[in-house]
Amino acid sequence: MTTTWYLDLHGGKDNPGANNVVGLTSDGEGTVIIPSEDTFPDDFRIMKPRAMLLLDDGRLVLTSSQQNHAGLFIFGLPNWQGRRAFLDALAVESPENPLLSHPYGMTRGPDGSIYVSCQDSSTVLRYGNPLSDQGGRPITAWPKVGAACWIPPHKHHKHGLHAPRGIAFGWDDHLYVSDRDKGISAWNAKGTFVRVVADKDSGLIKPIQIVFDSQQRLFIGDRGAHTVWIMDGPDSKPRRFIPEDTHQPKLPSALAIDEDWLYVGDRDRREIRRYRLSDGTPDEKIWLRDLPDSPEFLLNVIPGNPDRR
Repeated sequence: MTTTWYLDLHGGKDNPGANNVVGLTSDGEGTVIIPSEDTFPDDFRIMKPRAMLLLDDGRLVLTSSQQNHAGLFIFGLPNWQGRRAFLDALAVESPENPLLSHPYGMTRGPDGSIYVSCQDSSTVLRYGNPLSDQGGRPITAWPKVGAACWIPPHKHHKHGLHAPRGIAFGWDDHLYVSDRDKGISAWNAKGTFVRVVADKDSGLIKPIQIVFDSQQRLFIGDRGAHTVWIMDGPDSKPRRFIPEDTHQPKLPSALAIDEDWLYVGDRDRREIRRYRLSDGTPDEKIWLRDLPDSPEFLLNVIPGNPDRR
C-alpha cells in the first residue's frame, strides 16, 4: 500500500498513544507510524504534534508542543518501510527563543523560510530556510517582542494576534493568519499589517485552519460556525462552502486539498470527510472514521491517487 497522506492527532498526556504521525493510503487506510522512535535522542519525544511540511529535498518538518521543549524538528527521507529517522532540531523553545511556545500552524515562504504560529505567545515566528546555511536562524521583524517574531501579539500592535492558528501564503505573497478570536488578517513580506481579510462582521466566529486551492480561493474552517467558509477572491466576502442542507463538520480541523476534493477533519466526531471543490457536496463515504483521537493536521505527501497511475 502506498502512503499518500500523513495525519497527526491531538495527543497529549491523557492520550500518549496519539502523540505520533500516521501514514495513510489514498483511501484512508493506515499504513505505518512515520517517525522511527528508535532514532530519537534521549531527551526528545513527540507531544501534541501539529503542522507538518515537506522540504524540497523530501525531508519532513514537524511541530511538537511538548511543554518546555516545543520546537520544529526535522526527519529524514522515508526508508523502505516508509518510516523516517529523527535528524535534527530546526528550532526549539529556550530562554533565547521563548516565543516558540505551543506551535500550531506552519508554512514555507517564497524564499523557503519557515513560518510558525504559536498559541501561547500569540505570535507568528520566522526561521531561516532549512536548506540554506541560515537554516533555523531567527528572522525578526519585531525585535521588541522577541527573537524570530514576524507578526506580533495584540499587546504590541492594534491588529496584532490574540489566538493565532492556521497560516498560509496567498496569491499576493502575503501571509494570511487565522486568529481564532478575531478573524483572518494579511501581512506583507516585511511583517507589516496589510488588511483585515474577514472577521466576525463577515460571519466568522472561531476560524481555525485555512488553505488556498489552485484557483487561490481561500477556505476557512470555523469551529464556532461549525462549517467551512470560502472566499472566491481578494475582494469577496466569506460564504458557506458546504451547502447548509448537507453534512456539516461540527469542529472542523485538518484542512487539505487534493485533486477535486477538500478534506475536512472533525475534532468532535473524530473523522475526516471529503467535499467536492466544485460545489461543496460531501462524498457519500466517510473517508476516515472512528479515530482514537481528534484529527489535527493532514499532509498530502503524494498528490493525486497513485493507485490510478
